Amino acid sequence: MFYRGLLAAVVVASAAAFYEAPNFPIEPKGYRIDLHPVPGDGTYKGRVRIDIVNRGSQPITQLKLNADSQINVSDKDIKLIRLANADLSDEESDEDTPISVSAVDRENHSLIIHCSQKLQRDATYQVDIKFEGKLGSDSQSPFFQGSYQEKEGGEARWFIVLSPKISETRKVFPCFDLPYIKSWFELTLAHKKGMTALSNMPVLEISNMTREGDWIRAQFSRTPLMTVSSLGLFISDFKMPEVEYLQTDGIRIGLWGRSDIVPTLKKAQQVLPSVLVSLELYLSRPYPLPHLNLIALPGYIEERPLNSWGLQWFRESDLMNGNSYWLTHRVAKAAAMQWLSHLASPVNDTPVTTGLANFLATNVAKQLEPTMYHWNLGSFHTLVLELGKPRNYGLDAEQKRSLMESRVFLLLQMFEQVFGATTFKQSIQNFLAKKEFKAYSDEDLWQVISEQAWVDSKLALSISLGEVVQEWLTGRLPLVTVATDYLTNTTTFTQEKYVDNLETSWSKTVKKGGVEKEQGWWLPLVAAVGNSEPVMIGWLNPKSHSLSFNNISTSTYIVLNPGSTGPYVVNYDSEGWKRLIAAFKNLPVTYRAQLLHDSLSLALSGHLDTVTALEVTSGLKSEQAPEVWRAFFPLADRLRNRFQGTAATHNLDAYLKSLLIPVLDALGEEDKSSWKTELRVRTRHLLCQTGFTPCVEGARTSYAAWLNASSPDDGIPIASGHLCPVMAWGSYEEWQFALDRLQNFPSNRSKAERTFLMKTVAGCPHDPKKYETLLNITFLNRKNNRFSDEDRFIILSALSGESIGYTTLFNFLKTNWQDLKKRIQGNLWDYFVQTAMGNFRTEEGLKEVSQLLNERRSEFGTGLKAAEDSVSRVEGRVKWAKETTPGVLAWLNKTLEEAWTPQRFKFHDVLVLSHKPQP
Repeated sequence: MFYRGLLAAVVVASAAAFYEAPNFPIEPKGYRIDLHPVPGDGTYKGRVRIDIVNRGSQPITQLKLNADSQINVSDKDIKLIRLANADLSDEESDEDTPISVSAVDRENHSLIIHCSQKLQRDATYQVDIKFEGKLGSDSQSPFFQGSYQEKEGGEARWFIVLSPKISETRKVFPCFDLPYIKSWFELTLAHKKGMTALSNMPVLEISNMTREGDWIRAQFSRTPLMTVSSLGLFISDFKMPEVEYLQTDGIRIGLWGRSDIVPTLKKAQQVLPSVLVSLELYLSRPYPLPHLNLIALPGYIEERPLNSWGLQWFRESDLMNGNSYWLTHRVAKAAAMQWLSHLASPVNDTPVTTGLANFLATNVAKQLEPTMYHWNLGSFHTLVLELGKPRNYGLDAEQKRSLMESRVFLLLQMFEQVFGATTFKQSIQNFLAKKEFKAYSDEDLWQVISEQAWVDSKLALSISLGEVVQEWLTGRLPLVTVATDYLTNTTTFTQEKYVDNLETSWSKTVKKGGVEKEQGWWLPLVAAVGNSEPVMIGWLNPKSHSLSFNNISTSTYIVLNPGSTGPYVVNYDSEGWKRLIAAFKNLPVTYRAQLLHDSLSLALSGHLDTVTALEVTSGLKSEQAPEVWRAFFPLADRLRNRFQGTAATHNLDAYLKSLLIPVLDALGEEDKSSWKTELRVRTRHLLCQTGFTPCVEGARTSYAAWLNASSPDDGIPIASGHLCPVMAWGSYEEWQFALDRLQNFPSNRSKAERTFLMKTVAGCPHDPKKYETLLNITFLNRKNNRFSDEDRFIILSALSGESIGYTTLFNFLKTNWQDLKKRIQGNLWDYFVQTAMGNFRTEEGLKEVSQLLNERRSEFGTGLKAAEDSVSRVEGRVKWAKETTPGVLAWLNKTLEEAWTPQRFKFHDVLVLSHKPQP
C-alpha cells in the first residue's frame, strides 16, 4: 500500500511537469480562409475571417496577429464584428455588432489592430482581413509554385503547394501563429478548371467563379482542431494509379504524381492502407482524418517530406516502386508524423518527433516486410564514426539533425528492450491519449514513458528518463568495458567516453580551455549470458562509472547490449573476446553483426588489438546471413584505408578477396531481389577496391553506356556501383567524362545524386593526375563558380580516404601555398590543412608534415591549430602502425598460408529476425 501511495504521489507530481500552453488572452476558435493563387504570375490574394474569444482577465482594445512584412494587408478593409451567434458558419445575423477599427500598426512582423471599443471577456468576435502576397519559387517557402515539363510536347505544367513549418504560416496570411494554439479551419480555394485541388479535408462543394467556367471555387470541409502550421493545400494536374482511391476503415488513400510516373506509384499505393492499420493498432488511435494523400513532387530534393495534415510531399524517387522494405518504412515514417505532428503537435521542430516516427516506422516495416536483411547497424555506425571525432567539419544542419534523430531512435529502441515491448507500447499510447489536440514538448514524451515504467515496476522511482536522456542526446557515446575476475567470479562493467584515439591527441582536445569534461550516463546494462535470453541486470549512473556483480556466471561467454539495441560500444577483456570468437558461429545473427561492428570499430579507434578484430572476421568464412555481411562492408572499407601505404596493404586485400569472392558467387547473377541487388553492389564495390580484375572489367563495360549516351546530362544510366571502379582503375578520359557531367549537372536533378557523383569523382581515383585536375578546378580556377564551399568540404572529405588522394593534396598544398592562402579562409582553410596533413601513416609522411609545419608555422593563420593537431594525429597513427602492422601482417600471412577451401553457400531470400542462440 505504501508503495502504491508513493507511486501515485510521484505520478501526480510529475503531471505538473507536462508542457502547458502559455496563457494567451485571445483564443482563435476558427478560421475561414479564401485563397486565390495565380500560377505563372506567382501571386495570390485572399481573405481570412477569424472567430476569436477574449479569454483574458480584462477587456482589451487591440488585437495582435502574426503577419510577415512581405504580406500586403489592406488596412482600410479590415473589419471587426461581435458575433451574436458564434455558431453561424458564414452569414452575419442582424444582431451582430460592428466594431470600428481606429488604427492599424506594423511592428516586428506583427499586425496590431486598434479597436474603438473594448472587446469584452468571453465574447466572440470576428476579424476580417484581406491580403495579397507573392508565391515562392521553391520548397524553402511555405507557399510556392513549381512546374515540370510535360513528357510529350515539353509544355510547362504548374503546381502550387502550401505546407508551412512551425511559425511559417505568418508568411502566408495574418494569423495567430503559435504552435500551442489549435483551431478549426474552413478553406475555400480558387483554381483553374482541369486542375485538382487537395487540402486537409475533402472537397465539400464546387462552384464556377466565371461565366465561362474556366475558374472554379472549391470549398473544403471543416477540419478538426489543428495548428495553423498543419494547414496544407495542393493544386496540380497530377494523376493517381488506376485504382484511384483505396479505402481502409473509411479512410481514402491517394498517391499522386505527374502522369508519366503514375505506374511507378502503385506499390506505395498498395502498401499505405496496411501501414495505416498497423499504426492505428500500435498507437490505439484511429487515423483522425477522412483521407491521406501522398504526392511525388517534381524537383523536390529534400530527404524530409513536406508535412501537412492529410497530405505530404516527397521526392519522386521516394515513392516509386523499389525496395519493398524501405518503401514501406518511408511511407510509415511519413504516416506516423500525421499523429505526432498534427493530432498532437510539437512546440518545436524537433528530432525527437521524427526519431519517434522512425521507431514506429521500423516496427511497421518489420511487421509488413519480415526480412531480416534490413535490420542493420547503419545509423549506429554513423553515430559512432561521427561522435568519435574530435571535430565535425562539413556537416550541414540537416546532417546534424539526422544524427540527432538517430540518437533518439536508438534510445527509444533501448528503452523498449529495457522496459519490455508491452510497457513501452502502452507508454506511447498514453502519450497520444494525453496530448491529442494539444501541444507537447520533448520532455513530455520522456515523462510519459517514465510513468508507465514506474507503474509496471520496470524503473526505479528515483530515475526519470528526462534526466537519463540528457547526456545521451548532447554528449558523445559511451564505451562500456566488460572485465571478469575469474578467481573471485566477479564481472565488472565500466563506462567511459568513446573517442577515436587515432584521430588526434586527446590531451589537446578541441574544447576551448582544455580537456573535455568527464562524461557519465544513466546506462541500462542488458546482457545475455551463454545461451540465455537477454536480461536487465542494473544501471550505471553518471556518478558511478563502474558496477560489479558476483552473481553472473563466469563459465561461459557474455554478450552485453545484445544486437546493439542501445547506442553504445562494448569492449571485453582478452578472455571475453576469446570466448566470443569461439562461439561466434552459433550466436544469433544480430549478435554476430554486433561483434563485427564493435570489434572493428574499437580496433580502428585504438581501443582493441587489430588482430583480435581480424579473428572475429574469420567467422565470415562460413557466414550465410546477408545482414552480417551488410554490417561488415563499411568497416572493411575503413580497415583497408587505415592500412593503406603500410606493409600489410597487399595481404589485407588478398584476405578480403578470399572472403568476398564466395559471397559474390552465392549472390549469383542479376535478379529482381532488391536486397540481393544491394548486397551484390556492396560486394563488388569492396572487391573492386582491391583491384579484382573481373569486377573492374565489368564496370568499364557498363560505363560505356553512359559514355555513348546521346544526352549524358539527363541522368546516370548505369548502376551506381559501377562508377567507383571506373574512377579508380579506368582511364583518365573516363574519369574526365564523369567530371564534365559533374560540372554540367542540371539544376533540376536531385542534389543527393549530384553529391554522390561528386564523392565518387573525388574519392575513388588511384591516379594523382586526376586529383590534381580536380583540385585545380575547385580551389584555384574558381571563375565559373560551379562549386560551393559546401562542395569543397565534400571533395576534401572524399579524397582523404585514399593514400594517393591525401598525398596529392599535401603536395598540392606545398606547391600552391600562396595562391591557396589567398583563396581559402575560415573553417574551409582549417579543414584543408587538416585533410592534407593529418592522414599519413608512415615515418616518411610524418617527416614531411612536420617539416611543413616548422617552415610555415607563422603563415598558417587560423589553420595553425589544425596543422598542430594533424602532426599529433600522424604521430599517433605512425606509432599505431609501427605497433600494429607487424602483428597484423603475421596474422594475415598465417591465415593466407592455411589450406582453406572457400565454402560455397546460398543466401536465403527471407530471414526472419531472431535473437535466440543456436544450440
